[in-house]
Amino acid sequence: MDKRNHSTVEAPERRWVTTATEVRRCAESAAHGDYESRQEQMDPIPKPAPTQTGMAGTLDWLFAPRWTSCPKCDADKQQEADRIDSQVRGGITESERLKRASWQRAGIPKQFQGQRLSQWMPRYPQMKPVKGRLLDFEQDVVTDQAGGRSLVLSGKPGTGKTHAACAILASVVAQGGTARYATIADLVDDIASTYGSSEPGATRAAVAQFVDVDLLVVDEVGRDYGEHAVSCLMRVLDKRDHQLRSTVVCTNLNQVGLTEHIGEAAIDRLKRNGGKLLKFNWPSLRVDDHDLGDV
Repeated sequence: MDKRNHSTVEAPERRWVTTATEVRRCAESAAHGDYESRQEQMDPIPKPAPTQTGMAGTLDWLFAPRWTSCPKCDADKQQEADRIDSQVRGGITESERLKRASWQRAGIPKQFQGQRLSQWMPRYPQMKPVKGRLLDFEQDVVTDQAGGRSLVLSGKPGTGKTHAACAILASVVAQGGTARYATIADLVDDIASTYGSSEPGATRAAVAQFVDVDLLVVDEVGRDYGEHAVSCLMRVLDKRDHQLRSTVVCTNLNQVGLTEHIGEAAIDRLKRNGGKLLKFNWPSLRVDDHDLGDV
């Protein structure tokens, strides 16, 4: 076989280069005075492909040599554009808007918003090593070193599983990552609500919102919502596994019970790349050993 027929021809690297400079006086504001203007040109100038007939004139116009304008005028115009944009968006900057949108998409329950692992105080000796493993996992996810490794947080109600998972999720968002919290019921409802939709790709889009985030937390796994719930979870876990994205699963079941509930295939996805099950084997942190009480 002639390997030359299969070689890849790389496109030349293009950049704007300065071909001349001259001192000019700002025509828009006398207060700006003189400035150095640069003539810039794309090098090399793109040429239309043989199939792009009629594009030559357009490319010549797009990449013709141009002189830079007054930098003070440019700064004033950008500042005014930012002011108008902020005004339209209710007084917030674009970066702040994106940050708020990330927090909103994360869906952290109100009771766990603002929580961090540093606030997760070990009341029992067995909590200390678990907190250490959680902190290591959090650091790996935030620094993109987790390699798709997942965690299962297993324990009785009230042992802090959701608190810990949401604290890790919040750290990811705070560092500019993307994350999503959902109960297994939320996940199933969002996907199932698209069935029968007339919009093409609606179900794929519903699944993607759980797949295309850096960290996904699925809570209350093990509650009996039927085989369809297990199927939806497996679909999400499988796609996240392919993309090496980490998942945290919170459950009241032990490893045997969880395997029976979601199946070996789903467990295999969670175990991939060193995924672990952490046992939250201590009493509930919600109450101090007293009954709910009568009113």
